[in-house]
Amino acid sequence: ACPNVINLEISAKLLILSKLIDNSSIIPIFK
Repeated sequence: ACPNVINLEISAKLLILSKLIDNSSIIPIFK
């Protein structure tokens, strides 16, 4: 795979993780 594709995958995973963290901080039910 091209380095650009790898960077896109990493950035996408980081975005998903950040969204999950934001949701967990907003909704304390998951804690």
